[in-house]
Amino acid sequence: MNTNLHTRIIRLALMLATGLAVLSWAGCSKKTTATQDMQDAASKMGSAFSKTWDNIKTATFDSRAALTDTLGKAVDSLSAKSSELGSKISTLSDDARPTAQAALADLNNAISDLKGKLGGVSGATSGTWDEIKSGLMSAYKKAQEAYAKLQASFASAPSK
Repeated sequence: MNTNLHTRIIRLALMLATGLAVLSWAGCSKKTTATQDMQDAASKMGSAFSKTWDNIKTATFDSRAALTDTLGKAVDSLSAKSSELGSKISTLSDDARPTAQAALADLNNAISDLKGKLGGVSGATSGTWDEIKSGLMSAYKKAQEAYAKLQASFASAPSK
């Protein structure tokens, strides 16, 4: 009987400790910082990158108009996200800001390149389609990598 009481006390203590841990974790997760905002945006953008990448890979010469529309929207979304994050760089520490600014410049250059490649779709012929599509894939991959680099600069940087 003494062992049974001892087991109950241990179980109760474990349940209380677990409950307190969950409550303290929930309370801490309410804070919003530029880093948290960036992580949330990265999750959403990761899904969007994946869907758009699939659209580029499976695009045919005959579906180029749909690809232009889909990719154009993705580029607009990425440009808006770039502007939003650019405005949040000032919230980073003085040490972290230059890295984030360089990453933002890389992203903006990648977006520019992607827009240029996207503009080339309208002049594509069935004979040039594979080359143009390859250029789009390369530019899109660079934009995706630049976004990940910017994301990493926020994730590893303390805010002011």
